Amino acid sequence: MKSGWTVNPDGTAKDALCQDWGYWESKDEEDILDREIEKKFRAGYLNSNILFENSQTVVLIQGGEQGLYCPTFDLADIQHI
Repeated sequence: MKSGWTVNPDGTAKDALCQDWGYWESKDEEDILDREIEKKFRAGYLNSNILFENSQTVVLIQGGEQGLYCPTFDLADIQHI
């Protein structure tokens, strides 16, 4: 982490013992998500279990590797059988 910087993700998933299990970072729809993810990691964000989203795309990073990269959707757009 860069000296003097504090890492504060938008959200933290915790268990009943208040242990951190994962993080969530929301970006603006206009942001280029891959670029913003790189910025966050350079700033010192953990890459063990974090979800990035910009209301259009979701990216899950686990163990330093991209585990999921997919578009978001509106539940109203899903047709039920």
